[in-house]
Amino acid sequence: MPKVSVIIPTYNRAHYITQALESVFAQTFRDFEVVVVDDGSTDNTKEALSTYMESIRYIRQENRGEAAARNSGIRASTGEWVAFLDSDDMWEPQTLETLIEASRVNPDAGLIAMRARAIRSDGSRTNRTFGKKKVDLSFTTKSLLWGESGAIMMPMVRRHLFEKVGGFDESIPSAADCDMWLRLSFHTRMVGVPEPLLLCRIHGENVSGDRSLNARMWIRILEKFSAEHPEFVRSHPWFFRRAMGKESIRLGRELLALSSGNAATLREARCYLLRSIATFPFFLRAYVYLLWSYIFPESYERWRKWERSRRV
Repeated sequence: MPKVSVIIPTYNRAHYITQALESVFAQTFRDFEVVVVDDGSTDNTKEALSTYMESIRYIRQENRGEAAARNSGIRASTGEWVAFLDSDDMWEPQTLETLIEASRVNPDAGLIAMRARAIRSDGSRTNRTFGKKKVDLSFTTKSLLWGESGAIMMPMVRRHLFEKVGGFDESIPSAADCDMWLRLSFHTRMVGVPEPLLLCRIHGENVSGDRSLNARMWIRILEKFSAEHPEFVRSHPWFFRRAMGKESIRLGRELLALSSGNAATLREARCYLLRSIATFPFFLRAYVYLLWSYIFPESYERWRKWERSRRV
């Protein structure tokens, strides 16, 4: 039984996945297995993996989404810990060693997160880093609702916890990982390490992802959270209402960027911005976006396209 099961879900990433695998096999910590879940790729992913087949456990399934691919990988894993890596990203050589050492120092923690460094599509590094920046490197339910769920970068999680809370919610096509971290926060202590150990590739495909879908799914996650943990919502209304207000702004903003003269989309954008103000009236930007939607909505769409182009 290996100490760590490294799970790599992939879909049409033949041009990147070998780099992800090479970064795993370059780890200074060696007690691991690798499970690659091919979620119905239509490119030459299997051919790209051909030279690795003796070193990995390869699972191919029909295309069902990243949450389903991760669940398949968890079911096939045997390690005490499960570590996730997206197939277009990479690890620093000391990643697993650092995470395992953090688990030794924090024996009661069931989730160990890391920070990330942005790399370009060609693999060259940038100075941009992501993740938890506070001195306190622990995560709580309240801090996740406050906005730190995105700071949990492809963590290492004790495998038995997935058996306890169930797998990733396959009905959520986007942000299912954030939903999982929220659920786990009720069952284990979660900590992070300060080093940017994940090399997160920024390229056209992930930058142009469906941000409106992600915002919709976050609203669904929060509605599910409220139904499953009403006592927490009653005890911490400020945290929950702020989170719901924030995601309503985000969806309203993304719909505004997509409206392009479509009256129905523009009305929906305004509805979510008004919902944000009604839920949590302390975000100034909600009022700014709402005013923008009435004065000159087309200019916001152009601004967003320019702003996104700078991230590639």
